[in-house]
Amino acid sequence: MNERTQFNFALRWEIEAGSGKQPVRRKLSVVVRIIAVVFAVIILASPWVWQQKLALDLGRIEASIQSYNEVAAVMAENDRLRSLITDQRSFLELGTRGSISNPAVIRSQIGGLLPGDAQVTSFLLQADNRVQLQLILPESVNIRSLENIFIDSGRFESFDIQTISLNDRGQTLNLALKLKP
Repeated sequence: MNERTQFNFALRWEIEAGSGKQPVRRKLSVVVRIIAVVFAVIILASPWVWQQKLALDLGRIEASIQSYNEVAAVMAENDRLRSLITDQRSFLELGTRGSISNPAVIRSQIGGLLPGDAQVTSFLLQADNRVQLQLILPESVNIRSLENIFIDSGRFESFDIQTISLNDRGQTLNLALKLKP
């Protein structure tokens, strides 16, 4: 028996004490790491975390789009003004082209052609030189003679009776006249 036995109890006790604590520390650090990973997974998997992230992303995107909204508003105003300019130009061209005469002059010419007791209740001069006219005649009038009066005046090229209403007191006529160019 050549076994050597060491009787240094202090050294033995220190070796046993040190070797016993190290596995407990390793076990404790592994458990702490596992708990930290599980906690991190739970937090990252929570819907409110994703909702907050999406809200932040949405805020950033809206901030970047805000400048485009201002440009879109300016472009819409530009389009509106261009259409207004186009409308005004077309109106000015109608006036300078001479296709539409002075409505007051035309109304006075029509009034001179009508019988003396006739009343004009509606007068509309359209862009294509058509005149819509509503008359009230207190007495019955020969429509053919009224047509001849308008055509023979030299100012109108067509005479169209749209409606005739006969009342006890007279007639109501809706006429469409075409002015000569």
